Amino acid sequence: MKSIRSHLLWALLLFACAMPTMAQDRAKVDSAYCAHFYSESIKADFYLNPYEAAITVPGYEFIGKTHGFLRGRNSANLYGVWFVLSVKPVHNGLRLRLANDTGADSQTVTLQADADGNLRWTSEGHNNLTRAEGRKLVKLPAKLNFKRIDYL
Repeated sequence: MKSIRSHLLWALLLFACAMPTMAQDRAKVDSAYCAHFYSESIKADFYLNPYEAAITVPGYEFIGKTHGFLRGRNSANLYGVWFVLSVKPVHNGLRLRLANDTGADSQTVTLQADADGNLRWTSEGHNNLTRAEGRKLVKLPAKLNFKRIDYL
């Protein structure tokens, strides 16, 4: 009888230890948009948490936590830092409102995740994303692809 109890106790203990791992795996599947993404075409990192404002933008800690941000590796890739102001679910994706670090420009985009968890970014209306080319700001493409690097 004592042996059965100890085996049962060990089984419950192992199950309890496995529960957080199973929950984390399920969360990763359910949160395709909650991740760090990278666009090779514009060499920019995109961090997004559409479920809560939980991301601190490096160098902009004074504004508090946001839903995410877009930042190029340098100004030749993407001019400025773009903050995610709002997130709304839409058919097959999300609609985001972004503003740049100077507050002079804003942009609405639609995101759609594919089966691999990568994102298709489509700018709505006038595209304000630019990169520095010499002394000029050049518009970036209105459609971009982002590859998921890691979950947040």
